[in-house]
Amino acid sequence: MKKIIIILLAIFILQGCILATVFPNDYYKCSSLSGWCKDKPERELYSWDINKIEMEKLRTYARENNITTFDAWLSKRKQDMKTCGMDFVSGYSNDIKVNLCLEQKGWYQKGGPYCENELRWDNPLCIEWRAKHSKPNAKPWG
Repeated sequence: MKKIIIILLAIFILQGCILATVFPNDYYKCSSLSGWCKDKPERELYSWDINKIEMEKLRTYARENNITTFDAWLSKRKQDMKTCGMDFVSGYSNDIKVNLCLEQKGWYQKGGPYCENELRWDNPLCIEWRAKHSKPNAKPWG
């Protein structure tokens, strides 16, 4: 009986460890041993979405080609992220140029422009970008 309990406990713990390594960006450390934790609430601010003008173009494209708007959105996301050098599955890159490339293609982060994020505020590339594109009273978000 002890062996069965130990084996089940080991499987339960290993499952949590495996999930934490397979989905490192999707979960954060929590008290649950299973590894199934809720997303960080601020993660929603860092997800990429497309602006209204590009979305209208996608809707028109979807109607003309008889596909769903979601399929058109997903293929555009995949194509744009690959073109810019970003992993399209996670939608994450630590490279500033990659994120700015994606913004130029009509994508935005829900929290605000990438270079107005508090983590990138003091970066020289972002200082240059803000001088050209941001409002004078812009404040860091995140």
